Amino acid sequence: VKKEKQTPIPSPSTSTSIVTTPAVAEINMAGLSARERNMLKRKMKSESKMKNKSEKVRVMDVKNKSDHPTPKPVKIEKEEFDFTAQPQSNKFVVESKKQNVADTTGEELQRDWPFKMICEHLCLDLFDPAWEIRHGAGIGLRSILKAHGEGSGKKEDCAIRLLCVFALDRFADFVSDQVVCPVRETCSQTLGVVLQYMTPEAVKQVHENLLKLIDQQDPAFDGRSIWEVRHAGLLGLKYAVAVRKDLVEILVEGTTGAVILGLRDHDDDVRAVSAATLLPITAEFVRLSSKERIRDVIMTLWDCLIDLKDDLTASTGAVMDLIAKMFEQPGVMDIVRENLSLSKLVPRLHPFFRHTISGVRLAVLNTLLTFLDCGTSSEWVDDRVYRLVFQNLIVEEKAEIVEKSLAVWRGFTIDSKVDNTLVLQGTQNWLGSWFEITMTPIGQPLDTANYFYKPPGAFGIGESTLVDKNKKSNNKKTAKTAAIPEGVRSSLEEEAGHNLDAGMIAQDFSLITMNQVMRCRVACTTALGMAMSTWPDESMALSYQEVLLTLLGSQWALKRQLGAMAVEEWAKAVLMTRYNANDLIHAPPEAILANTHNFPKTLSDAMIANLENAATHTTGFYFELVHVLKRIRGECQNLLNAFHSEAKVPLDQIPTLPALVPGEALPEQGPLFTIETAASVISEMFDGLLAKVPKGKGRANSLKALEERQRRVVASMGYFEELKQKIEINVYASTAGAVVELGVLPTKLNPVIRSVMNSIKYEENLELQQRSAATLADLIVLCERANQTRANPNDKIVKNLCTFLCSDMTVTPVLQDNQVQSGILSIQKEETTSKTKEVAQLTQEQKDAQLTKRGAEISLHELCKRFGPRVFETVPKLKECISQKMMEVFPEHGVDQADGLIRKDPSLGQEVIDSLTVLTMVVPCLSEGLWDDVSQIVPYVCRSLQSCYAVIRTMSAKCLAAIANVITNKTMHMIVEQVLPQLSNPLNVYHRQGAAELIYHLVQLLDTKILPYTIFLIVPILGRMSDTDDSVRLICTNCFALLIKLVPLEAGIPDPPGMSAEMLAHRDEERRFLSQLLDSSKVENYEIPVKIKAELRKYQQEGVNWLAFLNKFHLHGILCDDMGLGKTLQSICILAGDHYTRDEKFKETQSPEFTHCPSLVICPPTLTGHWYHEILNYCDNLKPLLYTGGPNERKKIRASFKNFNV
Repeated sequence: VKKEKQTPIPSPSTSTSIVTTPAVAEINMAGLSARERNMLKRKMKSESKMKNKSEKVRVMDVKNKSDHPTPKPVKIEKEEFDFTAQPQSNKFVVESKKQNVADTTGEELQRDWPFKMICEHLCLDLFDPAWEIRHGAGIGLRSILKAHGEGSGKKEDCAIRLLCVFALDRFADFVSDQVVCPVRETCSQTLGVVLQYMTPEAVKQVHENLLKLIDQQDPAFDGRSIWEVRHAGLLGLKYAVAVRKDLVEILVEGTTGAVILGLRDHDDDVRAVSAATLLPITAEFVRLSSKERIRDVIMTLWDCLIDLKDDLTASTGAVMDLIAKMFEQPGVMDIVRENLSLSKLVPRLHPFFRHTISGVRLAVLNTLLTFLDCGTSSEWVDDRVYRLVFQNLIVEEKAEIVEKSLAVWRGFTIDSKVDNTLVLQGTQNWLGSWFEITMTPIGQPLDTANYFYKPPGAFGIGESTLVDKNKKSNNKKTAKTAAIPEGVRSSLEEEAGHNLDAGMIAQDFSLITMNQVMRCRVACTTALGMAMSTWPDESMALSYQEVLLTLLGSQWALKRQLGAMAVEEWAKAVLMTRYNANDLIHAPPEAILANTHNFPKTLSDAMIANLENAATHTTGFYFELVHVLKRIRGECQNLLNAFHSEAKVPLDQIPTLPALVPGEALPEQGPLFTIETAASVISEMFDGLLAKVPKGKGRANSLKALEERQRRVVASMGYFEELKQKIEINVYASTAGAVVELGVLPTKLNPVIRSVMNSIKYEENLELQQRSAATLADLIVLCERANQTRANPNDKIVKNLCTFLCSDMTVTPVLQDNQVQSGILSIQKEETTSKTKEVAQLTQEQKDAQLTKRGAEISLHELCKRFGPRVFETVPKLKECISQKMMEVFPEHGVDQADGLIRKDPSLGQEVIDSLTVLTMVVPCLSEGLWDDVSQIVPYVCRSLQSCYAVIRTMSAKCLAAIANVITNKTMHMIVEQVLPQLSNPLNVYHRQGAAELIYHLVQLLDTKILPYTIFLIVPILGRMSDTDDSVRLICTNCFALLIKLVPLEAGIPDPPGMSAEMLAHRDEERRFLSQLLDSSKVENYEIPVKIKAELRKYQQEGVNWLAFLNKFHLHGILCDDMGLGKTLQSICILAGDHYTRDEKFKETQSPEFTHCPSLVICPPTLTGHWYHEILNYCDNLKPLLYTGGPNERKKIRASFKNFNV
């Protein structure tokens, strides 16, 4: 095809993009002012436009006989031209292609690694004098090489520089109990990254150099031992062997020698990293090493436990972890036992049970568990380890160590890992002592002098000189210890240097919390129950029946509570050992312990009697209440005395109160001051004395002061009653737990049920609340089994639990108070909380509601966990609470009807909200076998999402998101098919708000589970970012910002199972849309359906394609280009095409979606005429109207809008 020499008449926008010439690039503007530089830029831009206009452009006419012209392919040897077909015309515009400079040089540019220069700079910074810069350089190199290291050509060079840093860096700091070397640590991690890409030979060379840094035998060291260099070498070695396990056969021998050398080093931090080096390759080391080598490492590790300088030795934890890991490997135990007995090795662990570092204490327990699993208990288990583990339980503050100690105790007692004879020998002499120390009243110091075992070499026993940061002043300490018994005081003084357990031993609540103390006591009762279960019932009846009965009838509430817990834990352990059942649900029906022997029967009868007595009258007093009652007595006496001192009532008319309270003396010793006495003081006595107050000038002030004292007594009495209620809840809940576990229920169930439910409602301690929840599950089992002989209370219990679950109004709103219809409550609540920095103080009622809700949630989770797929069969009321009201109120095609019912009777709406709350809370712990049942409820929840009530929509969105988080695939399919179409519903804003709110909660909750469905969500969300409703627009914008980050990850996710062919096709369509959205070059060509009286250049056609793409998906955009390049023409083209298409579709469908709707062009007044004439000039189907002039003129024009379309 030849180019014509003449230039055709240009359209109003025939130009191309500006290309900067080399001449322009070489102009030096340094000496010009800002004004001169701008003038020169404008001049160059103008010259560039004139140059581009002189380019050769040919308009070809390819008219043929066909009415619809089809261009014939034109063969060109090299693609040097662009062809642009003209709309509804036989012509093409032919333009020469521009040479892209980047295309010719790109290949050369790609030959160099793009991060070469920055890595060079970072490698230089590795040797900066400031440690912060060295540290930052190491982090930067690590990040770059981790992501792009494979293309780097200087891996060996980088490794050499890192080795140099290891040899030169001396910076170290100490945090808590261990050294922190940020430069060496980051550089060793970087070396690990580099070694991943290096050849085996290069890795071997690096390994050899690391060994030289560790051995320090090179002449360069001049006989010196530099711990920082050895520490750095071991750090590098740790990461080297961890990342190149494929070369372990080459590296293991040298590494083992270096580890042994490091373990024998005098520096503790070197020992710590040495042990950590061998941890990742322990299995490989054992497999590849000789028996002598393995024995050498093991004995070196055991020797490390002896060579310790203080109780802050950081290596101890790592050494013990490595010991445990070594003994887990097959054959290691036999190798060690060939030369040495564990009875000599294990006692080396004893001093570390109460080590200052929590990681060490945990490592000791893990090591013992490993030895138990190896079946070697007969060599080393004796009464010392039993005592040490029990001591852990009574004084340990950290929950994870208490839990691990219980696991070790379980292994010692009921897991059949220790011969029963050894168990009896280890516990027989100490069981009574353990009972006594466990039952020590809270607040009284523990008698460690008589009951604790202190192994030789234990840290802090008169040897350590550590100072407690929380230690009180000498005066306070003296006052504190003055009230401590002599035996306990001597124990505390002996342990003055070792204050790890000082708070727990002294029961000092400025150092510990009540929850920590109760956790330890409950763990001790569990251990006692396990130990008792190993003894025959006859022995227990002879030795401990009276002890337990005394505890169950004690006036100390704590002893009653813990005594009942010990019985309960004994029953659980017996079920496990004799019936192989974890709980009553899995136990055989004949496993009713109270009927198996007189010992449990006697205990059961005593506890049932306690529960039944509690229903008729409360206990007279508990010792825990004595101090409160004494204070009330003092306040009451002061109140009565004030009548004489302040109100001038004669002294002989002031009654005298009893001097002692229950607990200080027996009732037969004379009248005692009780809470009833206090009640009479503030009522009858107060009123009687008030009448005797003489009238006078100061009477009013006296009465005011007396009433203030009365209010103080009333407040103290309220505290007394509240404290007593909490104590009784604890006592009777633990008693009910023991009764249920023994398997025989009283004739009347109310005392048991009430005790358990009160604990679930009001118990503040989470662990005790969880125990009550477990008791409730066992109680439901017993009631189900006894269904034929008595009325089954299970339905009522579950109904009450669901009611409790909905008691917190911050989680379950009240419809009567929240009848707002429009809006999205989720974002309103989020905005409110973000603006309110200070959390409002909760009222007592709100705190109680939160406790009740927590207890109900724990209980329902426990039911679902215990009963598994049978939960709906065992407690059908639960399924009814979840689904019945949803199905009744929101039947198929009945959303408007449902809203009408709720409007007439708001209680129906509240029941729906409650059902949604219960379903939201329960679905995460339902068995997979019940997922189909839940899926049947999903369509009803989808319909409730369209309710006119905002609060119902919010709860439905949260519920659907919770279901989707568990039953992801099936629920998401239903959401895509049933809910997402509502997001584009133009007729009902409530439907759009509900769908948008659901997507918001899905994005917040599902995390990566939402990846396969990202494409389905993001396109509808994108279209709603310009919704007319503010709340929809805001929440969709937030969702889009979160979803767009997931789009690059979506393509690599496999298709979720069960996705239909229609959904897959729909997803591919949405993917195509997104690719066009993110890359305008992929936008499909738009054929303008009407004739345009101008020749469109290629870039102009691309602009029209992009505008058509936006129009198709209801998006918005801004068409930007330089002046004179045809933006007006492109806009006219899309307006003409869109109006033509709408008119044609309206003729076909008569749909209101395509009804007459004029377009509006807003422009400066000086351009309105220009636009008007351009529209008339370029197309025939648009009818423009000039809407200009003053208000009166524009008012006259409005009536003619229907006759125009622009």
